[in-house]
Amino acid sequence: MGSSGKSTRRCRSAVGNLCSALVVLVCAGGADAAGQVGRLPVFPAPVAAEATGGALAVDARTAVVVPAGDEGLRWAAGLLSEELGQALGAREGRLDIVAEKTLGAHGSERHIMLGTTENGRLAREAAGDLVKRLAEKRGAYVLRVGPAGVAIYGRDAAGAFYGALTLLQFFTPSEAGKGEVLQMSVADCPYHFYRGMRSTLPRGKPREGEISHAYYRDLLRLMAFCRLNHVWVQGCSWCVPMRRHPECSWADGLTIEQAREIAAFAARHFLSMDGSLDWQWVYYGHKHLAELRDGETWEAMTKAVRKASRVNVCPSNPATWQMLFETMEDQMDVLAGDHYAVSLDEMYQEYHGSRWAACVRCKGRDPVELWAAMASRLCGKVLERGKVPILGGGMLMREHQGWYKGIHQAIDRVARREEIVVYNWSEGHIRRGAMRVNGVRLQVPDFRATPFFRSHGYKDVVHLFAGSRWQGRPEMREVRGKLDCYGGFVSYYHAMDYELMKQKGTLARLAFTAQHLWSPDVPAMDSRDDERACRYAEAMAEAILRGRSYVEAIGQARRVWAAPKDTLVLESGALGRSFESKDPQVNLLGNARGDRTEGFMRVVLPVEEANPASAYLVLTLNDWDQRGEGEITLNGHRVALPTSRLSNGRDYRFPPVAVPVEWLKFGPEPNVLRFVYTATAGFIVRKAQILIADAPAK
Repeated sequence: MGSSGKSTRRCRSAVGNLCSALVVLVCAGGADAAGQVGRLPVFPAPVAAEATGGALAVDARTAVVVPAGDEGLRWAAGLLSEELGQALGAREGRLDIVAEKTLGAHGSERHIMLGTTENGRLAREAAGDLVKRLAEKRGAYVLRVGPAGVAIYGRDAAGAFYGALTLLQFFTPSEAGKGEVLQMSVADCPYHFYRGMRSTLPRGKPREGEISHAYYRDLLRLMAFCRLNHVWVQGCSWCVPMRRHPECSWADGLTIEQAREIAAFAARHFLSMDGSLDWQWVYYGHKHLAELRDGETWEAMTKAVRKASRVNVCPSNPATWQMLFETMEDQMDVLAGDHYAVSLDEMYQEYHGSRWAACVRCKGRDPVELWAAMASRLCGKVLERGKVPILGGGMLMREHQGWYKGIHQAIDRVARREEIVVYNWSEGHIRRGAMRVNGVRLQVPDFRATPFFRSHGYKDVVHLFAGSRWQGRPEMREVRGKLDCYGGFVSYYHAMDYELMKQKGTLARLAFTAQHLWSPDVPAMDSRDDERACRYAEAMAEAILRGRSYVEAIGQARRVWAAPKDTLVLESGALGRSFESKDPQVNLLGNARGDRTEGFMRVVLPVEEANPASAYLVLTLNDWDQRGEGEITLNGHRVALPTSRLSNGRDYRFPPVAVPVEWLKFGPEPNVLRFVYTATAGFIVRKAQILIADAPAK
């Protein structure tokens, strides 16, 4: 744990260095948020928490006490040892980890005792009557901070780990080498079992502009802090190394050893790395698996199909099953997660030209029976490996047959349904009537996916949440997050552009999803307190993704949470304000080739802000200066803004650029930004901001 933790705080890659030097978040003011106990916020909000007194003093002599023989508890102990040890200036940056049986030999009077229902007598005794409130769910824990020390008692090792993350949010460093922890009683447990994020993996040798392995570990650390417990690895057919089919992997892919190291790091953070079957990649280089009519060629077939990535593989070809099973086995050998996704919604899309039962092998067979047999066989393979299959459910709902025609008839033909979890992303579509068949809108306003699939014998449903505030997910909003289902996940489709997560709203989705999968409606969904808690989480996420420790990230998030409305919190902790141009966007695209083009934006700074210690310019540009022929000036002074591949063809918010405060004008006279371009193309300026702060730039 120690070595991996240090690696996450080393210098970032080129893309990692693009992270913003500021946390530019507008913070809501007002009363204490739900989820705040005492004077500190906690994310996700505990189910029940009560302040019981003052604060417990801790220092570098404090020990983390664990029973012997529980590796999971050792991981939780390592987390506390390193995080608190660094904050308290302990020797080698770690608190002592002491075995229960040798506790008497340790000199400290105040200990942090860890235990579970299977191992941890001292933690149980120290938790006292609070143990009676320990929930039966996996990941549940109780936490007691009292005058004599700390007890974290989990239903399992994951519960102890989550209790440790809560404890860190009660900790505050004070003077050098000392700190305090609020005296609290907490009884906490997850509402939903499955809490995840869909994501891909980095390359073995990341290219310029792509995420590094250290950044990906920080992403896993962020997911763990948010109490997510599953990573749905998307793109398994190309990002996960396969022993028998290396030809499917992308260039510079991970080695098997590298992939296993990532999976092991995730396991130490109680994240299950789950594989998935990605149909569109199965037959690239394996065109002989495609279903073709007698005498038809691949080239002729693809001309008639809207998306070649969704051409059907032939389910009657023995070579198809050899390829599929070898692919799945190789992936599951690398990713040891307890679930495996067989989405199947990339198959048989007549909207894109699919036509099953047309080739020589399948001709005359019932497409519905073919689909049911394929789903049964694939899910059976997952079950044979001791994992839970997640089956795509979009094809199994009649009202969603704009793409899939009659495949919904297979819903009761899939074998072992009582062991299969269905994943749903279609409920909102069905309620809105997004699909049409023969011109008729298929709309069922009161459709409910969870009871629908349970009534057909399926184990449960996991929902895809793609909105920062449940946009398009009425099934969650109407019950204020307390949906009776297996769980949910947030999907991030920009596979290699994690630096765009903030711009694309993914951090907001992650924060909100995490809050309402762990403890729904605490604080109340869509309330000001809820928004404030999510801003806390977003600020913490940005800090973690810059490689900060949890304690450092929590400190950053507290400043955002506590700051007055419209206040910015810099990475250094200094406070500031943002002022944005009111002018329309500047579009330097589409002008005559070779002409010199220019445009202007103006930013007015009030005179009461006239004595800032530092200032920054923040620009959102599209296609900025890829040829090195652009120019930006602020009040006549040239601004050095580097190019970025992330701005090529899309809006990109560049990291803040420090500018001398002497360049600025305060009062009614505007600060003038001038944008110039001479080239065969151009760029677009979407937004311009000037940030001013009360502390010098670092």
